[in-house]
Amino acid sequence: MPKKNNHHLPAVTRVVVQSGLLVPDVAASRCKPDEIMALAVVNTDATDYTIRLTAFLNKATGGAVTQANLFKAASASHAIPKSTVTVIERTIKTAGNWGTNSGQFPFTTYEFTVELWDAANTKKLDDLDPDFDITP
Repeated sequence: MPKKNNHHLPAVTRVVVQSGLLVPDVAASRCKPDEIMALAVVNTDATDYTIRLTAFLNKATGGAVTQANLFKAASASHAIPKSTVTVIERTIKTAGNWGTNSGQFPFTTYEFTVELWDAANTKKLDDLDPDFDITP
């Protein structure tokens, strides 16, 4: 039997590209271990772009983490075709990755930077810092 469709499942963060910029005020998402986190990039422009996900931080401590610390697999950049919605998926690492023991990462809020680049991936145009909460 499928799990209950809670309001946070799946965690989807919507990022909008408009007039060569990222629209601010992105809502935080909540995720649990082994769940999929999706970033839906809505490109309203008639221009192709590239998105990079960088600068992952533990928001409470300001400590840097990597995508490999948090997710099962990741890519450095993603092509964002003109006038489309592109979904970038990440799967949160398993429950053993999270907690208070040595080598585990805390259940807390993490922040990352979404960078908007030109299609050739040579010029950064804009960035924003959405949050996501990893909960037990």
